[in-house]
Amino acid sequence: MVIDHVTKSQFVKALSRLGVEPSAEQISLLAKKFDDDGEGMINYVAFCCAVDDQESSSLRSADAAKGNTLHGGFRDSRVPVDLLKRLV
Repeated sequence: MVIDHVTKSQFVKALSRLGVEPSAEQISLLAKKFDDDGEGMINYVAFCCAVDDQESSSLRSADAAKGNTLHGGFRDSRVPVDLLKRLV
């Protein structure tokens, strides 16, 4: 498992759930830009930092990734935790 990275498929699904439907060419460009290790995995944290100036880094470590963390190392959610738990 690669910490803070997602597959291209996971990335596209996440964007779609947010109502963002990039073209195949745009997805390819994003994947190229955020594949920082050349393994075909997208650095989701780097992407979030690029699109949200409030994000500066991930605090998540390999140990935290083994547990079930709601925020995955990002700053605290703007959505109340009890609401997030009901949605999961």
